Amino acid sequence: MSRLIAAIIFVLLLSVACTSQPSVATPISTATATDEAQPTTPAPAPTPTPSPAPSATPSPSVTPTPTPLTPTGIFESLSPAVVRIEADRGFGSGVLIEGNYILTNAHVVWPSAEVAIVFPDGAETTAPVAGVDLLVDLALVGPVETDVTPLSLADGEQLAVGSPLLLIGYPGDATRDPRPALTQTLVSRLHELESLDMTYLQVDTPIAGGQSGGIAVTMAGEVIGLTGHRVSDAGLGLVASAADVTPRLATMLAPPSGVARGGDPAQGDTQHTFEIEDNWSHRVFIVAAPVGTTITAEVNGDGDAVLIIQDALDIDSIVVDETYEGVEKGQLVTMTSGPHFVIVRQHNNWPATYTLTSEQTLIPYTDPDDGRTVAIGEVYQGRSDYPVDIDVFNLLLSKDETANIHATALLIDPYVLVESVALGVNSIVEDDSSGGGLFNWDAEMTYRAPNTGSFRVLITDSTGHSAGDYQLTVREPYPDAPTPIAPAPTMTPAPSPIGRVGRYESANFPFAIAYPAGYDSDSAHELCTTYDRCFVAPGNGAIIGILETELRKPDGTPPTLEELIVELEASSVERGLQALGQEEIVTQSGTPGVISAFEEPDSGTQIRVFTYFQEPNLMFRLMFFYISPGFEEVFDFMVSSFEVTQ
Repeated sequence: MSRLIAAIIFVLLLSVACTSQPSVATPISTATATDEAQPTTPAPAPTPTPSPAPSATPSPSVTPTPTPLTPTGIFESLSPAVVRIEADRGFGSGVLIEGNYILTNAHVVWPSAEVAIVFPDGAETTAPVAGVDLLVDLALVGPVETDVTPLSLADGEQLAVGSPLLLIGYPGDATRDPRPALTQTLVSRLHELESLDMTYLQVDTPIAGGQSGGIAVTMAGEVIGLTGHRVSDAGLGLVASAADVTPRLATMLAPPSGVARGGDPAQGDTQHTFEIEDNWSHRVFIVAAPVGTTITAEVNGDGDAVLIIQDALDIDSIVVDETYEGVEKGQLVTMTSGPHFVIVRQHNNWPATYTLTSEQTLIPYTDPDDGRTVAIGEVYQGRSDYPVDIDVFNLLLSKDETANIHATALLIDPYVLVESVALGVNSIVEDDSSGGGLFNWDAEMTYRAPNTGSFRVLITDSTGHSAGDYQLTVREPYPDAPTPIAPAPTMTPAPSPIGRVGRYESANFPFAIAYPAGYDSDSAHELCTTYDRCFVAPGNGAIIGILETELRKPDGTPPTLEELIVELEASSVERGLQALGQEEIVTQSGTPGVISAFEEPDSGTQIRVFTYFQEPNLMFRLMFFYISPGFEEVFDFMVSSFEVTQ
């Protein structure tokens, strides 16, 4: 696309014609002397010599100074081409460019197939999403039919720090009669994101909600960037350079892969039976459902399944994990129009068979990223298709071979884990934000292989709430690369259905269990004084207590598990708690135990107790206090992770 200056400057050239008057020629009289005397002749009276008439001084030509553009003039000239966009996830801005396409941010429109457009003059239309670039957060909508003049994009990367800019968009405008707004700002610095071939201008004004997809304009009226991101804590905004956006426009108009890249409608059915190999594996299905559809799903099998239904935006989302085996059933009424994902995972680390049924057609989804082999020297673009997606790659390494692994993205916060297939889950090492990047959330590590063989490289969104593309680079370590790391002796935080988890391993007993990494392990809460280890959720929403001890009855003989459970219920009822029941379970490591449930009638506090007894006399007990049912999955996951280490 040609880069044309969007503002027209009218220059009035004034000139004044100049003429010169000719000077008057004056004759000169001369007298000639001879040797002979001549009669004296009276000398004529001298003729006055007229003074020459002065020449006219030429008037200077007038070179007019161009009239400087004003913010008002620039706004009036460009704002008619800046539109408001309404999609499933809310609203944003966009700019009409060549071909009558509307350029905006991908996070404004994706994964919608069609969006609503409102021009400043009130004209409304709908238009398809023609293409997206989820790696650098760009999208094209249209083409649209309009008489509005499109704007051209210009290169502003040579602007000096301190240069003034104007931002035009729809910040915070959720009204029925939207109007574009004008904001003045300054260029603070340039960010060169070399890994993605993108430049961003940092400005001293945050990009407010609704401003994404708007334009940044110089005082000469040139559109030099697309507003799209903000660093809210620092009060800063980021503008994608139009010079780097322009080369990507044609690529975005290539045939799109859509949201559901690996779906095969011909395989759709209301019931599917399948096997899941381990706790990293999962099966995914797609439901094409308009807004207001009730999606029901039920999974039944011989393992401990987790059922998840969600869209790509995490607006529609439920997680069902109520039993340790048997049936998990969930229902969701859709609020977004995009495809919805039905995901089945399991807690157990051994193969299990499941049957999934639904009233809706379930289309099997094969993630193009899962199972792909990457090698040193390769750069790969993948996608986190839905918020809890975990992409699993294979990497072959020799013992002590090192590889630098780097993941960068704009729409997700990439989180990278590496696991030795031979050594299993205890060999996991991870990184969340060591690689820098535009928002300082790129993941990077230099991994040293502890053995020769196959390694899993896992990538997911660390928050569990976002979807989008990422770039995975596997390369030789470079100068100043992170120090090589190898598997730690204990498990580091890892993703799970409850978010990132850490591992508690007893120093005195052969017990270990996972716990939410964000819980406070050094809490001064009064309940924590009675336990060997205590974890408190943010806001005191849940309290977890761990008891570990050697037991003897008064006669010196060891108790049995049945006796411990009877004593627990009796003492709890004596304290005023209501007993709700018991359940014998087996954890994912094959360890048996008993879960007891109680309720405090006055406060509604729920109490779940997991008891494990190792003969002859060792007891592990997990006490979990909560009110909100949302914490039940935390308890279930912790119990499923319990293991005896010796």
